[in-house]
Amino acid sequence: MCYNYGANNARIINVDQIIFNRQMREWCKDNVCGNYGKNYACPPSAGTIDELINKVKQYSKALIIQTISEINNFEDTADYDDALEFHNMIMLEIRDTLRELNIENHAIGGGHCRICSMCSCLYGEPCKFPEKGMISLSAYCIDVGKLATTCGLKYVKDSKTVTYFGLILFND
Repeated sequence: MCYNYGANNARIINVDQIIFNRQMREWCKDNVCGNYGKNYACPPSAGTIDELINKVKQYSKALIIQTISEINNFEDTADYDDALEFHNMIMLEIRDTLRELNIENHAIGGGHCRICSMCSCLYGEPCKFPEKGMISLSAYCIDVGKLATTCGLKYVKDSKTVTYFGLILFND
């Protein structure tokens, strides 16, 4: 099913195989991506490390979804943004399809939420689209490199492609 939506790879693993790295939250605080405190899908608004890890552990399985997109210009962030938007669109479509099949699930996406051009957290207002947003893997402290290894997938990093991962949690 995932491939029909445009995913390059998909795997199912047990949730207890997910490796968390609390150091990732420190990287978030360093604000390399510029979204710390500026987006509900990113720390600190996304929740505490323990809250998010406990959310993951409420489920038994994880559907790992990988997209690999070609980029034209390694230094043009618009290419990365387009690839991430495509990835998260696939994630939402798969999540919604599973819900239509009465499979309760929770999706965790790549990068920060991009549904609104300006996140309402900047104005102290509630999220306008909580049913559409996804908190990032980094906020959950999920080590994407180790997740890829666990799934037998390559975490491609080169000047011609960008790889994104997401996961959809569900129970047996």
